[in-house]
This record gives sequence, C-alpha cells and structure tokens, in this order.
Amino acid sequence: MATDVRRRDRDACLEPALPPRVAGPVQRRRLVEAGLSTCNLPLLRDVDTTAAAASVVGLCPPGSHFPGVLAPFSEVAR
Repeated sequence: MATDVRRRDRDACLEPALPPRVAGPVQRRRLVEAGLSTCNLPLLRDVDTTAAAASVVGLCPPGSHFPGVLAPFSEVAR
C-alpha cells in the first residue's frame, strides 16, 4: 500500500521496522491518528520484463507516455 501524506510530520513516520503486510495499515492508522490527511495512490507495477511492460501498456489511459517510450524497445525485442 502506498500512502500520500498531504502535510509533513516526521515524527508520525518514525516507527520500528514491521513486516510489509503489516506496515502499511499500521502506518496509515498512525498518520490518521496524528491528524494527517491520507489517500490511496494508484497501484504501481514493476516493468522489469517485456511481458510485464506489455501488460502495463494495455492498462495505460489514452495520451499516456509509457506506450511511446516502450515502442522502440518492442521493435528490438521482435
């Protein structure tokens, strides 16, 4: 889970390391309890393979830059 913090509060982000599946919800709760505004960000995807990149291109809205950036690499991969 990614979280966008609208107001900086360094102390609200300090905590011991937690397992990834626990850290997001715990951190969000702490930020909200500190009076900070949070919101969900769009899901991010790794594009470390051509197959992954191709699947992301299919998810891009019209006008996105990613398909054009990927196009030259798609030609080389053929």
